[in-house]
Amino acid sequence: MRIKVSRRLGISWFLVVVTLLAVAGSSVLTNNDGGYNAGLYAPVGNNAQPDAVLKLGSTAKCDSLDPARSFDPWCGVIFRTYTRNLMAFAGTAGVEGLQVKPDLAAQTPKVSADGLVWTFTLRNDVRWDDGTSVTTRDVRQSIERLYAAGLGSPVPASVLCYLSPCSTGTPDYRGPFKKKYGSLKSIQTAGKFKISFHLTRPNAEYDRILAMPQFGIISRAREIALRKQHQPYASAPASSGPFTVTPGKGQAVARFTRNLQWNQATDYIRRPSAGGMQWTLFKSDALVDRALVKGQIDLKLNSGLGSVYRAQALINSDVKSHVDISPVNAINYLSLVPGVQPLDNIACRQAIAYGLNKADLQRVRGGETVSSVATSLIPSGVAGSDVAYDPLPSGAQATGDLELAKTKLSECGYPDGFEIGMAYVDLGVGKATYSSVQRSLSRVGIIVDPIPFDDFTTYFAKGVGSPDYVQTHKIGLMLGSWGPDSYTASSFWGPLVDGRSIKRFTNQNYPELNDDAINALLDQLSVTTNWADQSNISSQLQTLVMNQCVYVPYATDHIVLYRPSNLAHAYVQRALDGQYDLVNLGVQAK
Repeated sequence: MRIKVSRRLGISWFLVVVTLLAVAGSSVLTNNDGGYNAGLYAPVGNNAQPDAVLKLGSTAKCDSLDPARSFDPWCGVIFRTYTRNLMAFAGTAGVEGLQVKPDLAAQTPKVSADGLVWTFTLRNDVRWDDGTSVTTRDVRQSIERLYAAGLGSPVPASVLCYLSPCSTGTPDYRGPFKKKYGSLKSIQTAGKFKISFHLTRPNAEYDRILAMPQFGIISRAREIALRKQHQPYASAPASSGPFTVTPGKGQAVARFTRNLQWNQATDYIRRPSAGGMQWTLFKSDALVDRALVKGQIDLKLNSGLGSVYRAQALINSDVKSHVDISPVNAINYLSLVPGVQPLDNIACRQAIAYGLNKADLQRVRGGETVSSVATSLIPSGVAGSDVAYDPLPSGAQATGDLELAKTKLSECGYPDGFEIGMAYVDLGVGKATYSSVQRSLSRVGIIVDPIPFDDFTTYFAKGVGSPDYVQTHKIGLMLGSWGPDSYTASSFWGPLVDGRSIKRFTNQNYPELNDDAINALLDQLSVTTNWADQSNISSQLQTLVMNQCVYVPYATDHIVLYRPSNLAHAYVQRALDGQYDLVNLGVQAK
């Protein structure tokens, strides 16, 4: 629905963009003076000071400064400062920020009548920070490298299979780093600035896939040079955006300086105000929040306010006027793996679903201010979403239906319960979430054994993302969170349930669903653009999936963001994990 709203704006939206560009550098006509949740709908703060340095803080680094390798959704606003895509989400607040616009592309693509061929003409005036042109060779390299197993990209096979045959459910093409694999034949170039993608099956919204942060265009020459030095691309990423990034050490995460090769006339997405940025790592939420409210830093990255300062901010009306509660368009769920006994019996899976204390899981995630109990797998804003849908009710207070759970245990042959392993990341609320699941299920005799991981990359790539590892270590339960990368129902469902795209590593179809009826609906969804039809198909998918009880949704999240009064052009970019659009932020002149 959000996508359809922005698309219906059509010519009027184009005129708004043109108007904004005509007053580039002046935000008087579009910005507001702030207030509670003001940044959700329009930029807040005017009169940015030229060349001011933004001071950034966080409790975590991006897992990689190479966009293709990042699993962290919040890092999308970081990549956007130095990396450009063929198409990109608009530099705008509200639902308009979900619209994709030409970025490196000179205009919207030409699409064949059957939806299989997408042809782009690149701008011929965009330069890397070394002065060389961004060309189709860079675009080809950027996309082909996503297929290399050694890169460990989180881009799901369901997406990669649009450009490669997938005879075994994963792409037959293995990336550009070994000569024997060659190049993707589905990508054809005509000179330096024209490129065509020949899809294996139609996708009416492939341009939205190309706007995903992982599809950011990298410098082919830079990557080749770094590989010769046995260095990863993230160690010295090239810039086509307004800033260059230099990775730091220790608490100094990174330094951003203006890219002298970037030209505002070539970029309709970014309107930077700052002259540079400095990013510092803090040891805790309390420390970074304290620095934020005391004016020692200008922006907190990677999360919203922690519990202590969040409570204070929402009580104090003066502070609250600087708060934006940003919805995270994702669902938190517990995945149940039928391949691990006794979860091969659906009644045993249902016993877990009914026994779960979702109210306690909501508490673990920070309470009702930042979390809501979820009963539907489809997050809001995605076609087919219905918050009232509740096929696995967990009691009137969402604390669990213990009698029904016990009935299901008897039905599956384990009246006294059973023992099962659960994987989680021992960071943030990971261990507390495991403990909550353990406590709630112990009430009906189910013993949950911990299988912790030290970091998210290992967890997703080689842990729960590896079907072989899951079977070998008998992981029956695993925590996950998922939202649509390109804000479409197709991009939401594909990674979770497409049985033709199960991967050996970085697999996101944890229960390994491979159902003909589900796969057929996915194919219908990928070629459907009408919102009502998308909603109908998406609802059918949810019914089929939830009937198998392999995903148990338990919470959706909100981020409590704080924008200090000295910020200029502060607005929430909803498509990029609900964070402030860093590239366009500035510091108000004193």
